[in-house]
Amino acid sequence: MPYATFLRRLAAYGIDVALLLTIMVLLSKLTAANKALAMATTAVNGFAYVTYTFLLHGKCGQTLGKRLLRLRVLTSDFHRLSMVDSARRNLFFFACSLPWVVATLVAMSRLPASMYYAPRDRAYFVLEEQMLPDWYAYTDFALAGALALEIGAFIWTKRRQTLHDLIASTVVVHELATAPPTDGQIK
Repeated sequence: MPYATFLRRLAAYGIDVALLLTIMVLLSKLTAANKALAMATTAVNGFAYVTYTFLLHGKCGQTLGKRLLRLRVLTSDFHRLSMVDSARRNLFFFACSLPWVVATLVAMSRLPASMYYAPRDRAYFVLEEQMLPDWYAYTDFALAGALALEIGAFIWTKRRQTLHDLIASTVVVHELATAPPTDGQIK
């Protein structure tokens, strides 16, 4: 089976993010008027992608985006992923999500509860940005570095593995359109 290309993986990621963002925006709209609910929703939204990919990769080896584009995640020796393999693969994403979730919750906790009953217009988001902890500015640099390592690993590995693939010893393969893999192909 051929290894997945960068553009195909990026497109699958885009499909997954679009799906999750739709759900996250709806959840945020439903809970915006209550500070406690809004903070809980922020935490859930922050870890939604990690949870989504963990569950779907561990259960069937592909997210909905990967399924649409006929991609599958396997161990480096072409076995199906276990839940432990999937958890290892998602540690990187969890580490990248954590600073955003913590900083956003800190900012939200600094806002007065009365702000949650007012319409959430541009002024609200500007105020929330001003309330972020001082260390938050450095997370952008850390995330940019992590993204560079992800792309660099993909370019320099023969099996087109990103950093999180290397951490978990996984590969992403393209299932051939004419013949889906049989149990004999995937151990």
